[in-house]
Parts: sequence; C-alpha cells; structure tokens
Amino acid sequence: MAENEKNEVVKAEEKKAAPEKAEKKADKPSFFKRAGASIKRFLRENKAELKKIVWYDKKSTIRSSIIVVVAILVSALFLGILDFGFSQGLMALGKLV
Repeated sequence: MAENEKNEVVKAEEKKAAPEKAEKKADKPSFFKRAGASIKRFLRENKAELKKIVWYDKKSTIRSSIIVVVAILVSALFLGILDFGFSQGLMALGKLV
C-alpha cells in the first residue's frame, strides 16, 4: 500500500515538472539574443585583454625596428654572397666537363 502511495506521489511530481519544462523551453532566448550576448561577452573580454598589453614607447619601437631591418639586410647580403659563390663554382665545374 505504501508503494502505491509513493508511486502516486512520484507521478504527481512528474506531472508538475512537465509544465515547468515546457515553460523553460518557452523562456529560452532566441538564437539572435544568444549570439548577441556571446558577441558582447567576446568584445568585453577582448577589451580587458588589450588593457593588459604593455605598449612600448616610440623610441624603443623605432630602435627595435632599425635592428630588425639591419639584421635582414645583413642576412640577405650573406645569402647573396653564398649564392653568387655557389653559382660561380657550378659554372666553373660546367666548363671543366
């Protein structure tokens, strides 16, 4: 007898929960509202991350840029000399054969 009462109580609770589930589905925001919220959150987090960046002053930026350009020019010159030397060596070998 106690089991029947428990089953009836469980069934009554399930019936009460069923309309709540339907209400929750109706309360679910639309795709556009969810997408808008996601975009807002993304932009807010981006703004927070950009505030953490350490921006160097103009003098340091120019000095670093000059160092990079000089390193590129030296590397290009070195590779150009190697290329010229290897091509001349191959041309000399071609004339021997």
